[in-house]
Amino acid sequence: MLNPGEMVIAIGSPLGDFKNTVTVGVVSATGRSIDTGQGYQIEGLIQTDAAINQGNSGGPLVNLASEVIGINTLIVRGSGIGAIAEGLGFAIPANTARAVAEQIMQKGYFSRPYMGIRWQSITPNIAAAYNLPVQWGVYVTEVTTGSPASKADLQPGDIITRIGDTPSTKRTPISMPCSSTSRATR
Repeated sequence: MLNPGEMVIAIGSPLGDFKNTVTVGVVSATGRSIDTGQGYQIEGLIQTDAAINQGNSGGPLVNLASEVIGINTLIVRGSGIGAIAEGLGFAIPANTARAVAEQIMQKGYFSRPYMGIRWQSITPNIAAAYNLPVQWGVYVTEVTTGSPASKADLQPGDIITRIGDTPSTKRTPISMPCSSTSRATR
């Protein structure tokens, strides 16, 4: 299991000119989600402060045991409202990349499930702070009109605790089972 604070190495070719560049940093967080602004989120990302520059995308993020733990994917430099940030690099976990590659090899394409909701993760700390009835799951904050979630009558304020037979737990966040099944349970 990957933990914040673990040392990592990002390998890539920044700006396309500097081949096989290595930068070092730590895992800042795991399980991050980023809204693409195109109707979907990239979920389950590894956040690192190892420099991931333009041109590094697609390179490996490696731990100190020389294991590829992720694929360098993107950087965030600002919030769009004037704030500038450094050290916000993100990588797709190697397990996710492997699952996508296997599906592409088997089917010729990757199908990404779409529920049509915006949500906030529920953890025991959040559940206690807001007096929620469950310790793990997702709190639905918005439902897109005409989406599968809308057709299933999900509403803002609903809590999803499992997808199919897979309950949401610390080891299995609700977004992980989405790539293998499509039935959510409130």
